[in-house]
Amino acid sequence: MDKQREDELLFTQGWNAELLLHMQTHPMADAPELMHHCSQYHYNINQMDQMLQPYIGDLEGFIEFLSKEWGWIIIYNEKENTLLANENKEFCVCPIVNSMEGKQVSPMLCHCSEGFGKLMFSKVIGREVRAEVVSSILRGDKSCSYQIRF
Repeated sequence: MDKQREDELLFTQGWNAELLLHMQTHPMADAPELMHHCSQYHYNINQMDQMLQPYIGDLEGFIEFLSKEWGWIIIYNEKENTLLANENKEFCVCPIVNSMEGKQVSPMLCHCSEGFGKLMFSKVIGREVRAEVVSSILRGDKSCSYQIRF
């Protein structure tokens, strides 16, 4: 098994363990919240606090990083304290989806990415933000994008 595949499987196992742990305390009606808990696992395993450290309090710098390094398209409305973050990719970057090897995955999983975005932007901005999936590959859209409100 190659290293990438092994990493994907290890990630999927840890992510599923997080999901199962939190399913004990959340009713199924709260499925988006369950996905947000799973995003915390993804955030932690990628050591995002450390990666984001240089951008805390520097939203403009973080936007520049996302554009240059990740290829995202960001539309920032400073007056309304909102931004639209488009991943600008024609494929799903989620490691869970990638580990499923083409099997159908519920768009409910996109709430995990929503939570991941919330965690990242909250860290950078220094206060809790709201994140919402606006479009996603799993929903049949051209790319994945998120609206961030702060």
